[in-house]
This record gives sequence, C-alpha cells and structure tokens, in this order.
Amino acid sequence: MILRGHHRDVLTRQECLCQLFDRFIYFGTREFTDCWGPALESLPADVARDLLLYARAHPEPRLFSGSFVTPDGRAAAEQLTLGVQAELIEQLESVLQRAR
Repeated sequence: MILRGHHRDVLTRQECLCQLFDRFIYFGTREFTDCWGPALESLPADVARDLLLYARAHPEPRLFSGSFVTPDGRAAAEQLTLGVQAELIEQLESVLQRAR
C-alpha cells in the first residue's frame, strides 16, 4: 500500500520511506522481525537502498504511542527500538549485498 501510494503520487519519496521505516520498526518491536526477510526481499532495489540510507540518517529511537508509561519504561522502549533499528539496517545491507 505504501509503495502503491508513492507510485500514484499520493506520497512523496520521503513520506514513503518514513512510513516503511516506521512499519518495520513498529512490527520489529513487537517481535515480528522474522517477517522482514520476505518483505525486504520484495522491495525494489532502489527503494531498499533508499530505505537503508533513510535508516542510517535517522538513528534516534522511533517510539510509538503506548510504548512507555514511566521513565524506566521509556528507557527500555528506546533500548529495544535502537536494537530493532540496528537489526533492520543489517538486514537491508544483507538484502542489497545479495542483490548485487
């Protein structure tokens, strides 16, 4: 849906990348990283490359509403999110490496 929105000029490239990144991180923090492989493999190479560049350019933790309630909860959510973001970058690098 996100890519379709971009191809129909409903979303800018930046909005597309932001939404893809947020979706991967959101589901990654809910332990669905096993689903990433097929999804990342199905991305067009230019989108995967740009998503990797986007992820590297936005190293701050992506937190979502309800991710934390207390300061300790926020710290734990940030730590989890940073780990998920690092894993996403690794998987994107791997997908792009295999595509060469």
